[in-house]
This record gives sequence, C-alpha cells and structure tokens, in this order.
Amino acid sequence: MDRIMIPASITLESCVLNRRYNWKSNPKKYTVYKIKSKRAFVRFSCKNLAYKLSRLKFDKRRIDVNFIDDKNLILQRAGGGKFSMQGYSGTHPGIQFVVNSALPEKLKRKFGTKSKSYPINIFIFPEEWKELNLSPADFLIEVERESKSLLNAALRKGFTINKISKGRGFDLSLINQNNCELILAISSHVASSKSRSKEKTIQKILMDISKMLPYMDKNKKAIPVVITQPIEFEGSWSFTTQKYLDFYKDRFNFKFITTEFKKGWEDIVIGELSKI
Repeated sequence: MDRIMIPASITLESCVLNRRYNWKSNPKKYTVYKIKSKRAFVRFSCKNLAYKLSRLKFDKRRIDVNFIDDKNLILQRAGGGKFSMQGYSGTHPGIQFVVNSALPEKLKRKFGTKSKSYPINIFIFPEEWKELNLSPADFLIEVERESKSLLNAALRKGFTINKISKGRGFDLSLINQNNCELILAISSHVASSKSRSKEKTIQKILMDISKMLPYMDKNKKAIPVVITQPIEFEGSWSFTTQKYLDFYKDRFNFKFITTEFKKGWEDIVIGELSKI
C-alpha cells in the first residue's frame, strides 16, 4: 500500500495575528500589536493519529504539502518541511495544518474574501508514520465498527485499500485478489420487531444504493456490494422489495451479501468478496 486517499476539508477563516515590533532606540524593548488576517487550513479526522501527534515533538510533525489541483493534495512527511501538523484529541479529535503559502491561485479565487469551507482529498503515505503503528482502519469514523472490523480482516486476507470514504458515497472500498475495486455499503438495523427491522433495513439499503450510484457513474469498473442482514423471515412478504433489488442487480451489477453479523461474520463476507 503506497498511499491512501482520505476525505478532508479546507477552510478559509478570518483571524487575528500577533506581531512584534522591536524598538530601534532600545533593542531590549519591543511592542506587541495585532493585525487582521486570513488563515487557510486543512482538517481531517483520525482519532489515533491525533492522539499520537499531540505527543510528538515539533520537528517530528513537519510535512510538505503539494496541491495537485483545487480538490486534491499530497501530504508527505519531511523533517525540513514548511508546514506542521497539529493533533487535537478532545471531544472531536482531528488533525489540521495551515496551508496559506501553498494555496494555489485557483483555490484563492474560489475562496474570495469570505470565510468558506470546501471538501478536499488528501493523499497520505502511512509508511512515513510507521513508528505510530497506524492502521487504515484508524482513518474510518469511530462509530463505523462493522467497517473497521471488516477492513482489518480483509487486509489480513490479502485485500488492499487505496481510499477512505468516511460515509461519502459508501462505507468501505477494497481491492480484492482479482484486482477488482469493490465499494461496500453495510446495511443493518435492529428494531423492536422483525417486521420493523426489515422495514428500516430496506430503507437503508435503498438510501445506500442512491449514495453509491454517483460514484459508480464516474468509476465504471467499480463493483458495488451491499452487505446486509437477511430481510426475509418466515411469514414476511413484500410486493416490491425484491423487484427493486433485482433491478439494481441487473442494471448496475449490484451484489448483495447477507449475514447475521454474528461472531466470525467478517470471514464469511470476505470469502464471498474473494469470489467476485
């Protein structure tokens, strides 16, 4: 795994900077004053990295930033880099770094003079941070437990990963042993009754499909897979659900894998993903 793509945001905001003026008449005397300014910074979430960064010395957090275009940038660790990553491990853990001097002209024009935020993709090289023992699963949202456990199991079975979604379009992207890109949505819902669980699971399946379709339109070779708990049970019935799912199977090549999400479910799902 050379690098992985992580969704992030870039923000331009107003700020106040402290400046220091040294008196010519008295070199030991100085005056601190404030000026209004603008600050552009990139922020992404990774709880484990944020926690460990906050304990690294300044020179160990130095990076170089290279904008590919106004929507993508490459982040590389560099001892003499111009920028520094800052980790925040509080209620909303995250990493951010100021990029004023690296901001491309196109992005400056896009921002204008108002405070704004835009989505952006970061390409990061995990090997450069190997002493922190980072895992690709660390970059997933903390609440996505099924995605994390499935990703860790898949990597042990020889799958690879080159992008993190964080719920933007799909839950997980994997490349199997056949070099097929699989985009996965994990749909499950436990309610007060089987009928209610079925209803909510179907709603989530259809919502996940609608989120995946725009990505598939731009990435024709990607294979969409929906992993879901069984929606049929004894005494259940539906006039339309199977027609909906069959349509997406036939028209968009969707694959559907069912599991009870009990102990060992990851290995069963990975076995099915390997066959694609």
